[in-house]
Amino acid sequence: MFSVTANCTPNITTSTTNLTITKSIQYPFDLDQPYQSSKFHMNEQKGCLENDTSTLQVFFLGNVKSDAEFFVTTGVLTFLYSTALIAVYLFAHKQYTAENSHAPVIDFIFTVIFAVFWLSGSAAWSNGLSDLKKAADPSFFDRTLFEPVGIVTSAVHPIKSGSFGGIVISILFGFINFILWAANLWFLYKETTWFESILKNSAPSTAATTTGA
Repeated sequence: MFSVTANCTPNITTSTTNLTITKSIQYPFDLDQPYQSSKFHMNEQKGCLENDTSTLQVFFLGNVKSDAEFFVTTGVLTFLYSTALIAVYLFAHKQYTAENSHAPVIDFIFTVIFAVFWLSGSAAWSNGLSDLKKAADPSFFDRTLFEPVGIVTSAVHPIKSGSFGGIVISILFGFINFILWAANLWFLYKETTWFESILKNSAPSTAATTTGA
């Protein structure tokens, strides 16, 4: 949530009045969609508006809904897949590690997919954070909020700056998830038939070298 106050220059007198607005930003962060709490009303301060309306509708610019939803979807799918794998490891471990089992290969492929998802999702959400910070920057309000609806402002001052700490932490954990899932590929690879075939193919040459020595 952030709040700003604008010094309005009335059309009637030369004095100035203040116009204060407060905006809450929340998931899915589609600021330009009025049906997602992106629209709010501001009580008219006498002289701030050119018309006589009692309320004023303002729309923010910016939409990072796709970035946020992709990041959250990756987290939800990862949680469901990890939960399912825990059940497999606990109750079907013998079938998972059985000879000629394709389960490790399938697990390896899905792990690659989730590693890519975490990397791309974290990068996209990081870009979305920069867009959110721009949308909440008071220096952009004159051009994007007040001028299109006929309000003349002499200055815009932030009262409360939005805190993006939670989003920064989520992005950090997103990249940590990518590292964990990517590092796990080596251990999964050692469980696949691909790794076993390499060991079998290299075994005769190793034995021959040992005999020759």
